[in-house]
Amino acid sequence: MSSNKPFASYVVNNLYDNNFFTEDLPGLLADAGSAEESDKWFRVVKRIFADNPPLQLNESQLESGIIKPVLGVLGWFVLPQDTKVIQGKNIRPDWTLFASKKDKDKYLSIPPHQRRDVVEGIITFAEIKSADKELDTRKASRKDNPYLQLVEYLLLTRIPFGVEWWLVDNEKISAEKRFLRVDLAQIIADDNADAFRCFYYLFHRTTFVPNKPEEKSVFITISQTDAERRNASEEDLRKVIYGADGTESLFEVTGRALFAAAGKKADPAVL
Repeated sequence: MSSNKPFASYVVNNLYDNNFFTEDLPGLLADAGSAEESDKWFRVVKRIFADNPPLQLNESQLESGIIKPVLGVLGWFVLPQDTKVIQGKNIRPDWTLFASKKDKDKYLSIPPHQRRDVVEGIITFAEIKSADKELDTRKASRKDNPYLQLVEYLLLTRIPFGVEWWLVDNEKISAEKRFLRVDLAQIIADDNADAFRCFYYLFHRTTFVPNKPEEKSVFITISQTDAERRNASEEDLRKVIYGADGTESLFEVTGRALFAAAGKKADPAVL
């Protein structure tokens, strides 16, 4: 039986404010056009999951049975287990993602020993863990915490985001963990085509790759819009609290209310 639960119910959101679900995501879907394409791929992904129950697979089986085909559905051109050496440190992401076959072929034309520090053409990385493994263990070691493992890859390569069916944004330094986690397996289990459409366009290659080099990607635009909205909210709050640009401060309003409640007597004992 299909479900009509909203996409937000499948998400742990440590990345955007709640306006993302009411403003930004609907805009992304509107620009993407009809649901016909995502519905077609929804049927494909349902078959993938039916043939490969995630909780019954180890990491290698999960990669070959689910992750690689779903990355293909999302339009990515992928390269597995490519070793990078950045600032003397070896890293080997499970999957390196490219925007086009041309970019991938150009990268592969570089001999392996010469491309170890090359990131040109790479859009992002995907790190795979078995379905029963917690992705953020809250431990400080990258060996014990998959989230930190991916963030380290992004920091070393200066690539701003990664994908684990988590969208990890590392574009700017933050004291908080910045990710958007989507439970794709539950979307499939619930047979929720509308929620899958949100997942499909949010994680699709075209969201991260601009049509022209001089343009911003949809992902960058959404991130900047979210940052501007947060800054505007903080500025509005500052005006209310301290008073600015003709706005009465919270202290002034509170003081006047207390004065009125005390019968307009300026006796501190009454106040």
